[in-house]
Amino acid sequence: MIIDSHLHFYDMLVEPPGDVHHDHLPFERVIAEAREIGVGQIVQVTPFAAGYDNRHGFAVAERHPADVLGVIARIDPLHADVQQHLRALLEHPKMLALRLTLIEDNEHWLADGTVDDFFRLAERLQVPMELFAPFHVAQMHDTVKRFPGVRWLIDHMGLRYYAGKDNRQAFRQWDALLDLAQEPNVWIKCSYFPEAAKDLEDYPFPLARSYMRQLYERAGAARLIWGSNFPNVRRACTYRQALDFIRTGCDFMSVTEREAITGANFLTYVAREATPA
Repeated sequence: MIIDSHLHFYDMLVEPPGDVHHDHLPFERVIAEAREIGVGQIVQVTPFAAGYDNRHGFAVAERHPADVLGVIARIDPLHADVQQHLRALLEHPKMLALRLTLIEDNEHWLADGTVDDFFRLAERLQVPMELFAPFHVAQMHDTVKRFPGVRWLIDHMGLRYYAGKDNRQAFRQWDALLDLAQEPNVWIKCSYFPEAAKDLEDYPFPLARSYMRQLYERAGAARLIWGSNFPNVRRACTYRQALDFIRTGCDFMSVTEREAITGANFLTYVAREATPA
């Protein structure tokens, strides 16, 4: 079964927090498009625009448990009651992992140890951690080595697309990412190839395909997990093309390996019940 491990939707029955509607779609539209291209289950990643409000993902997951595998939630890592908040999240059956977004004002948090206590908590509670810290690959590598008990999911391959700017150097830290991908507690979320390549080429993204091959050869198929970043990925290609980049375009891998990347790996390495200590 194909699992889209990274997309964003909102629930029309829940009051929107902040600017959650920006660049996102209602669940009904998202699941219809997912079914059309052959995706069996989807994973809601609470978007940055929602702040630390995970209600949209959990509400939809409760109403549509067969369609929504679960939620990668966001939580304030510096809140005085972060442990209590995290334990409450872990009680939800659709809670899969945590996402920490380090952009703009908090980009320094890895380098200066601001969130080390939070990582110790995640390690103790055995919570998988999705880390989005674009272009801070060296700091991510140092972090995952210092917290070997955390299952780290490197979000968007450590890349980011900046609208209206020159993104032709998006792969500038690729060699460092290849080194990071070989750590035993790291999985790479292959969710950003179309957007990273957008200012360089069009679908089927032959240059991006060559980078994917390097990642595969260095890390192995078992370390890679596909996600679409839908609907945001539409700025680079269609939803179907985002999937076909792996499903049919990466023919240097076996069918079994591509099926693992687009589904089985996420189930095996991330979507496991966290066990509080």
